[in-house]
Amino acid sequence: MASLGEVIKSLNVWLKLLEVLLAVASLVLTSGVLVGGSLEKIAVVDGALVSCTLLGAQSIAGELLGTPVDKALHLVGAGVLALLCFAAGAFMFEVWDSVLAPSLLVPEKVMVAGFLTLSNAMTYVVDFTVNSLS
Repeated sequence: MASLGEVIKSLNVWLKLLEVLLAVASLVLTSGVLVGGSLEKIAVVDGALVSCTLLGAQSIAGELLGTPVDKALHLVGAGVLALLCFAAGAFMFEVWDSVLAPSLLVPEKVMVAGFLTLSNAMTYVVDFTVNSLS
């Protein structure tokens, strides 16, 4: 079992922490707003953000408990979540830029959430790249 100091120095833990924080921030900004316009898009947006939060928390807990997720499973998760976050961010910008924008409570929050979600997608791409090279 790795010591807490080693875990905290791990790049994987910091990437996962950033991914979870970005997802939670996006969830908070879009709470109470049906971002997506259609049920399918709403499901992608909400599913992506919740999945990022849950899988990131699970990975962090695994690192802290000394049972990290298998590398292949980690890569699959990071790849899928990167794609989901790109789609979710694009849907958020689509809603923000569409005729639905006046019906949003605060359209600026949706724009910021879209930016954070696209940033999260890039974090997952970095996570995937770092872990595939190591």
